[in-house]
Amino acid sequence: MVYARLLTSPMPSGRVRSIDASEALRMDGVLGILTADDLPSSSAPAEPVLASEDVTFVGQPILAVAAISDEIADSAIDRIKVDYEYRPFVTDPLESLVEGGPNAYLDGNVLQQTNSLEDENATIRGGFGTIKWPAGEVERFRNGQEPRNVGFA
Repeated sequence: MVYARLLTSPMPSGRVRSIDASEALRMDGVLGILTADDLPSSSAPAEPVLASEDVTFVGQPILAVAAISDEIADSAIDRIKVDYEYRPFVTDPLESLVEGGPNAYLDGNVLQQTNSLEDENATIRGGFGTIKWPAGEVERFRNGQEPRNVGFA
């Protein structure tokens, strides 16, 4: 069986300068270490699975260790050295609105992301010809068939 443990951020706002996992990787029983660099890019950059550079909350996962036991995974986490750059933070949302005040999300805090199509009427090319789909049909398949503002009970 494989066991995993997460190394999480000890600070509410900062930047990961470097990670030194060499000592943990040399341990017997450690199968591997997974960082954001090992994952495919995400379509939701504001909520990464593992923090690649910017840390935006205490407990944010930075890396995962896979090992043959809980104890070895915990010990490996303790041997990993992470160099953080501390950033100022606020706990009052109104303070974050002050001009030049700290903001955990350097690129802004976007509630919903949308993708744009280069061509409003997307074209699918097949072996026997060209099929055109109206933009509404493309949206239906791209976003799922449920409207985004529907609540579920």
